[in-house]
Amino acid sequence: MNNMTLKDWREKEFLARTANEPDSAGAGNSKSGASTDVAALTAGVVAVVVSMFVAPGPYDFTGLIVAMTLGSVIWGYVWHTARSVRQSWAVSAVCGLMALPIAGYVIEELLKSGDDAPFDISMETSSRVPAWCLGVTWLFVTSGIFVLDRSKWKAKL
Repeated sequence: MNNMTLKDWREKEFLARTANEPDSAGAGNSKSGASTDVAALTAGVVAVVVSMFVAPGPYDFTGLIVAMTLGSVIWGYVWHTARSVRQSWAVSAVCGLMALPIAGYVIEELLKSGDDAPFDISMETSSRVPAWCLGVTWLFVTSGIFVLDRSKWKAKL
């Protein structure tokens, strides 16, 4: 006999239902249909964000735009899919990583001297943003998104 609890059954039924629901683009999320590969998409977002940190220099407006665009991609293609706890943490960590260029730009602008214009293109070669600010930003954003994500899926089960 199957010793499945009611909670396990509800979770299994929910995942089965959401796996076949069409996404916003009309494509099904089932493995047999044409669907977006969430893991590949998320890995691509990580690759782009990490590549932004390779070039030295201050955080700039372009990084802010790129991070916001990648956030839109995550929201449009990944956010609506059902996830396990580990997958929620992974998506949350990616969102935390995406928040770094945004926070870096805001902090960079706050730390600029008073005589610089906010969108001035300068010849600076290093950032003024302390590494601990980025670490705290990542921790808060990742934890916040994780709590939000888990409460979203818990409410639907």
